[in-house]
Amino acid sequence: MKRLLLALLITFFVVAPAAAHGTAITYTATGATVAMVALFDDKEPMAEAQVIVYAPNDPETVYLRGTTDEEGRFSFDIDTDISGTWDVTVRVASHGEIIRIPVTDSGDILPQGGRVAAIPRSLLAIVVIALLGGVALYFSRTQKKPAA
Repeated sequence: MKRLLLALLITFFVVAPAAAHGTAITYTATGATVAMVALFDDKEPMAEAQVIVYAPNDPETVYLRGTTDEEGRFSFDIDTDISGTWDVTVRVASHGEIIRIPVTDSGDILPQGGRVAAIPRSLLAIVVIALLGGVALYFSRTQKKPAA
């Protein structure tokens, strides 16, 4: 039981720091200009994050490549003659997200309210460790057979 507890603690201290950030990426549009703000879920800016934009008419080819500033901001112009959903990848180190920017047939960029990545990785790590602890506790309480 002590070995199992030690293994769980080691797992926690290895997994939790490595999975500490989720992301929150929002955008606003003014005319054909999209202004993005990329933050970690703790509100720290995703400074110097790589930004890659893909147009809906050729999603395999990079339309634009750039980098966020120190405050996680990045702006670019969309060709509003190309309707459909534009994909924008924002990534720094092993953290990032893809956001989708819809452009209507009439050239309007639809607004976005912003979203936080589904489940922060630190929360996921805690849940996995708790489940492993529960399984370990269950199996540590096995009944011993009486000697005949």
